[in-house]
Amino acid sequence: MINFVYEKYPDYTIFSKIKKKKEYVRDSTGVYTIGYEGRSIDEFLLKIIEEKIQVLVDVRSNPWSMKYGYSKQNLEVFCEKLGIRYMNIASLGIPSSLRKNLDGKEAYENLFAMYRTYLEKKRVELQDLERLSEKQKIALMCFERDPNYCHRGILGKELEKMGAEVELQ
Repeated sequence: MINFVYEKYPDYTIFSKIKKKKEYVRDSTGVYTIGYEGRSIDEFLLKIIEEKIQVLVDVRSNPWSMKYGYSKQNLEVFCEKLGIRYMNIASLGIPSSLRKNLDGKEAYENLFAMYRTYLEKKRVELQDLERLSEKQKIALMCFERDPNYCHRGILGKELEKMGAEVELQ
């Protein structure tokens, strides 16, 4: 059974203690952004493994979720088992009170304009992330699948202006 699975699905052997059928080295740098909306925790973790993420940066102001696996405590455990560092920078999130009643493009534009102004006071955190992305590949994570409707898209663009290589997803 093991031989069959290992031959058919070599990607799943990258952490195997029995026999590795595929080499896996986290040798990338830069910033990747990811939302977990519509993804199971397994899909999410597989994606960050595929992207060779070394640090998962949770940018939710309140890092808990009613969706299984996405609360801070669970993510810390899952990431540790995968050799990924988890960190939450709640100060880069948007308070849930400001995210209520977003009923269209204009509401999002207003929210993100306020957020850009707010980020001007968060230069230290942004510089720390930019420096970290020069050495390791980091993923900025939040809920929304579409980065155009999520503050992580704004964060990614700010980091890109600072010189980071950013892939918005």
